[in-house]
Amino acid sequence: MRCFLKNKVQCNFLEKVLIERASDKVRIKIYTLKPGVIIGRGGKELEFIRSGLRKIISSGDIIIDIQEVKNFRCNAQLIASSVAVQLEKKISFRKVMKQIVQSSSTVKNVNGVKIQVSGRLGGAEIARRE
Repeated sequence: MRCFLKNKVQCNFLEKVLIERASDKVRIKIYTLKPGVIIGRGGKELEFIRSGLRKIISSGDIIIDIQEVKNFRCNAQLIASSVAVQLEKKISFRKVMKQIVQSSSTVKNVNGVKIQVSGRLGGAEIARRE
């Protein structure tokens, strides 16, 4: 179920998925940055997800709760997906790293940030890690 949700929902907005099973009910809590993207216009995307989950789970009710993540700069998963999206858009990795560190340091609950990117950074022939 978790793999199905990560494939159907845009992963760069998805923080975590909690699945609770009772005797005949399945409650799925989706924590996301943008709940409107998952719900869709008029709830169409949510119904599409629910129908896909019904194929996996043959019996019982499926209850889907969508929770919004308020502070996205405190969440490592959302920061990592944000970095990945920006790197895919060909933005300089040093600029992205500085931007994330500066924006995360302004949040009260964050004591420190460590960001590490690796691979062929900047299109270099030799892969490295910074």
